[in-house]
Amino acid sequence: MDNLFKKQFSAGILEILKDKDLYYVSTVDSKYNKLTEKGQQALLDYVTMMGPHILENKEKLLAKKAKQMVWEELKK
Repeated sequence: MDNLFKKQFSAGILEILKDKDLYYVSTVDSKYNKLTEKGQQALLDYVTMMGPHILENKEKLLAKKAKQMVWEELKK
């Protein structure tokens, strides 16, 4: 994944974690922090929605690298 896409993906997860309806933050200890049931569903929905984009981005990066390798070989 390219850097911008990684930042966007992380930002989406962070938005879920910042929502008190989706993520419980314990005042006792962070080991008690957890996704609520609604948060688990939101995270699953988000990853399901982003999955195709992640794979598409990976394929584009592989194709770009392959083209670059071919050009480097042709230059020799």
